[in-house]
Amino acid sequence: MPVWLLVSLFLCDALPALAQAPATIAEADGIGNVDVNIVYYPDLGCADIADVREGAPGTIEPPERTLVVTVTLDRQSQDCPLQARAIERKLRIADRADALSVDVFFVDADGRFVRSQRPRIYRQLDD
Repeated sequence: MPVWLLVSLFLCDALPALAQAPATIAEADGIGNVDVNIVYYPDLGCADIADVREGAPGTIEPPERTLVVTVTLDRQSQDCPLQARAIERKLRIADRADALSVDVFFVDADGRFVRSQRPRIYRQLDD
């Protein structure tokens, strides 16, 4: 079988799985709140979410025109299975009229920055 055919068959099988991977989503409810479904993919090693709260970590100045959430990770040093997995948490935060997105800051237990996400806020259009 030609190599190009093997590669194309592999890509056809792999792409739908990547396209369906869960991601952090922020949805305004229209009555002053935003529901944030946070999805975190840990690096190699064990991790879980220890805490989720509205607001920025103490070491980061929150950006304008965004809502801000801090996720504290519980990262352990033990070996874990080399398997992709997603950790999810939900949080409802107060909405602001000028907010376009939610900045999600992931920090270690000692407050060190790990990574961030910035999902756009989905809003219902008025009919």
